[in-house]
Amino acid sequence: MVQARTAFSMCTGAGTAEMARSLIQKYFNEQGYDMNIKTVAMWEWNERCHSIIASNLSWCEQVTGHREAPHLFSDIESLNPQSCYRGDFKSLSYSEKRDRILGSEMHCLQKCERCCDDLCPVPAADFGVSGLPCQDMSRAGARAMREGRTNTVYLTHAKYNRINRTPVMVIECTPDLDMGMVEDCHGPEYDFYQTMMQPQDCGHAGVSRQRTYVIGVHNQRSVVLHDPWCLQDVLKTKLCDRVTWPSDYLVATPTEIQLEAEAKARARKVVYQPHSTDLTYLLSTRELMALDQYEQEYFNRIGVPATLDEDLIVFLGDNPGYSLTWSLNGKIPCYRVNAKSGLHWSPRFQRFLTSKEKLATLGWPVTPEICTSMRAPIIPTLDVKRASDLAGNGMRLSNVGTAQILALTCFGLASSTAGSCSMDLDFQ
Repeated sequence: MVQARTAFSMCTGAGTAEMARSLIQKYFNEQGYDMNIKTVAMWEWNERCHSIIASNLSWCEQVTGHREAPHLFSDIESLNPQSCYRGDFKSLSYSEKRDRILGSEMHCLQKCERCCDDLCPVPAADFGVSGLPCQDMSRAGARAMREGRTNTVYLTHAKYNRINRTPVMVIECTPDLDMGMVEDCHGPEYDFYQTMMQPQDCGHAGVSRQRTYVIGVHNQRSVVLHDPWCLQDVLKTKLCDRVTWPSDYLVATPTEIQLEAEAKARARKVVYQPHSTDLTYLLSTRELMALDQYEQEYFNRIGVPATLDEDLIVFLGDNPGYSLTWSLNGKIPCYRVNAKSGLHWSPRFQRFLTSKEKLATLGWPVTPEICTSMRAPIIPTLDVKRASDLAGNGMRLSNVGTAQILALTCFGLASSTAGSCSMDLDFQ
């Protein structure tokens, strides 16, 4: 879909989708295709992400050589008039909220965090990628699904796309996404193609993080060029060979480890020990008990001490008496909501995963070796707080990139399909 020239994102987070797309554009253009998709609008309510987004947009410019100057809006729901939220709105059912939000007008002007104007026009786009909330979908939550408090975000996302008739879009979420709700609120003009992806599909077999990427296609403005599931199988065949183990992601330098240890000691009001490589002194009593349980269970199962296994990572934020969240299956456990405060611990190296290492598990270019492979600039991670915010708000770079490849090559604009990318691409 080289006809696509503009893109948007909602619940942008750290801007992973834009970063992945810049790498895709760089690769496709090197293959002789004319791919230049400008990001025109982003929505992210978390103000701590705004400076990160600005920095990562500069990274995208370095990759593609093209300037990125999208509008950055804050609250998605400010697209709706205040009259939508009158009365006892929070107590309404999903269907009642749907009728109220989809039946209202959409604000065409919003306050932009990047422009000097008081209000900026809300642009339409040819393509979009949105990491919509998973709290009401995840098995780790209450699973309220469409009746959960985040349903208004989905409804507003649908409203934007229905009014602008966005040709192609991608929704990223947990595999338990309520597809019935997605189809219902976007209406009959959209057809959906749901794919499931995990890090192993892109060669990162040492990490566990399954997600769904749903491609929404406007059936009047777009045409199907290729079967997305067939292309996904082709990509998986080429990329899914086991190439990583958990220990491969332990890439932090001694200085970076000590910077994180110092920050953790300060946060936990523990005396920092600058000359200690054993960070067990930072653990709370509960975490020490959890670690002991993990190590005892490991010995019971394997028959050797856990401290001998360089690929063992245990999550100390959970109760191992209830659930064993560890990498005994060869995969670092999926990061959940409490992963920012809970520690992923290596019994062998007696320390926790740093934010840089979490970014490495997400496929981000944080080491010279990864950057060389990607032919991309490095993402700075020496600032502990910034690296933590990146890891807490980022998607898996390679998976969201694959989802965009599927969407942009398998679907084209109905008015012009002649220029679409063929599948004669060298995916080596």
